[in-house]
Amino acid sequence: MKFCLNVCMVFLIILISSPESLKGQNPDCEPSITSQTNDGDSMLYYGDWVRKHKVVSDDKSKYKLFVIRYTNRPAAFVYVDFTESLDGTDAYEKALGLYLNQSALNSSTLKIKVGDKTLSFRPESCNHSTTKVMGSVAAYSIKFLALINQEEVAALQSDHIQNFALSIGGKQYETNFRKPNDITKNLLKAFQCVSLEGIDPSPSGSASAEAELDLNPVEPANYSKMLLGTWTTIQKFDDGTSTNVRVTYTNGNMSYSYAGKEYAKGTWKIVDDRLVYSLKAGKQTFNGAMKITVFLNDMAIFEEKGEESTITRLK
Repeated sequence: MKFCLNVCMVFLIILISSPESLKGQNPDCEPSITSQTNDGDSMLYYGDWVRKHKVVSDDKSKYKLFVIRYTNRPAAFVYVDFTESLDGTDAYEKALGLYLNQSALNSSTLKIKVGDKTLSFRPESCNHSTTKVMGSVAAYSIKFLALINQEEVAALQSDHIQNFALSIGGKQYETNFRKPNDITKNLLKAFQCVSLEGIDPSPSGSASAEAELDLNPVEPANYSKMLLGTWTTIQKFDDGTSTNVRVTYTNGNMSYSYAGKEYAKGTWKIVDDRLVYSLKAGKQTFNGAMKITVFLNDMAIFEEKGEESTITRLK
């Protein structure tokens, strides 16, 4: 199903200055970057460079890693700001076909090894933009955003990062740190500024990036029971873009959320082989019925008006 873009995209960022900061282990800390959503919530970024572009290297990528806190909601996020130079528009078109298309980007993953733990994340959103010089594409940028829970933030605060591995639509980028250096020290210092207070202590769903799905089929009589819970799906917008969102089904009620904030809610019921819904997003109401073409314990596929959508259960 599609929602109007201006209703759903609550993650619009407008840079501002001099915010009220959340205090972490070091009360003198200030966020690396501060921004504001279009609903007035402040976002505090804590992080620094993981890799800067080296002129002598064939790898033309550079990227920063942040933990983001909100001032008015419990959600916290891990965020990667990634840029790679390209040799013109032809190279970009090739990359677009291979790994920069939205379908590939939604399958991106991030793994961070710190101490004896490897933290794994799937994106809430992963989108790209381009930089042009003289009309030709000179670089592309990736914004990777994933939920992070209290335990995962605490792990980043406990030790130096040893490995950073980002898969962008299947293309791998990796940086290893054999021993602490200025980069890992700066990151650790920034992460220790993040307040753990108010962060959801429960598994974020990101940590289950490597979890195996139970693909045993569900009997039609059990559709209503097995649909209960929280799932991730790709939300398509009316401008052709898409991003990962969460949909939660309770007894007769459902809601969609993005970046930790609910943006649509309504009711649902199973009628024969269809999921009948009525949703309200802002001032708009959406009514419809999706045919259930596949229903497995941890995955289901719906079809509506010739378009398929897949939901995957969050562990």
